[in-house]
Amino acid sequence: MRINNRFYIKLFSVLAITAMVPVLSAAADFKPVYVSCLVPKGQGCVWLKIGLPDGKKETLAEFPCANYGARVSWKPGLKEAVAWFDPGTYLMAGYGGSDFHLPKPGYKDEEFPNFKSMLYRVDLAQKTIKPVPFPGKATAEPDDIAYTAKGDLAAFDSAGPEPKKQSSDDIDNATARAFRFKKGKWVEFEEKPTTAEECDAAGINALDAVKNVGPRTVQLLEGHSGGDNVEEKAVLRRLKKAQPKVLHPDSGEWTLINTPYGPVYLYDINLGDYAFSSGLFFMEIKGQLVTPPDEGFTGGDVVAVQIRGPYLLVASSNCGCHPRVYDLRTGELVFKSNTARATVFWPDTKKSKDGE
Repeated sequence: MRINNRFYIKLFSVLAITAMVPVLSAAADFKPVYVSCLVPKGQGCVWLKIGLPDGKKETLAEFPCANYGARVSWKPGLKEAVAWFDPGTYLMAGYGGSDFHLPKPGYKDEEFPNFKSMLYRVDLAQKTIKPVPFPGKATAEPDDIAYTAKGDLAAFDSAGPEPKKQSSDDIDNATARAFRFKKGKWVEFEEKPTTAEECDAAGINALDAVKNVGPRTVQLLEGHSGGDNVEEKAVLRRLKKAQPKVLHPDSGEWTLINTPYGPVYLYDINLGDYAFSSGLFFMEIKGQLVTPPDEGFTGGDVVAVQIRGPYLLVASSNCGCHPRVYDLRTGELVFKSNTARATVFWPDTKKSKDGE
């Protein structure tokens, strides 16, 4: 498997519209849940907000470019956002095969795309877009672009020059920098020594400006479910009986996320010293393990998992491709797309106001 170093470090730190299939669910007793995604339209793409359970689509913005590499960062309060079409955000998270004792990935890695990064500011109230000059001339290739807690559009990189003064243990080998977009230009406003070469390096997280930035799809699409290890022997026996026979005992372990609608069991795969959520999971409904219908992912794919209300969203990590949304009460597939990208649940308004 080829490794894209930029994607690898991020992973360890961090068809037409009609191809989507929203499926109506029964009346619900919870507040509406929305899916955010960018889908192709002609030579460009559109940003959609799709309601669940009714499947109603709202077009938030149209862009003159394909949705390849799409990632979104919201301003706290969710009234503004920036859409970044980033060639480094593509599907490359398949680890299946004999080397890892895992099933083959359900979706193949994409080829590294050949296009320049594009950046658009989106006024979500007016539903208008405005191109923003990419900060590549002022910075190195940014690690992230997001809104700070104060509402400033900022770019962050960790590829600055090595600090003149190394720390006592000599681990600082780069400089993390923050650039604010002001009056049409990117202006540096913070820098700190950091580590940047290892998979668990601090990178841009050494910066104060990174704290409490607005919601970002790459953050919401990290391949870590945060579930607890399954320790109950009876449950482990049921899962072992249901799991693919190709799994090696050292490949990973089962984790559990408890929800008001029943538990979700996710198989976390071991990649070195790290564990990531895989596409192998079961929902428990009325005491039975339910295999998700029409999922496409396997235990060889690294995926991101989100739960909102009675819905479970599974998509490829980082890029949010091939999303599937399931109703945890019934196991029903309520939304899917093989062309959408940056697919997440719409961020929580209350949390975003606090800059989370």
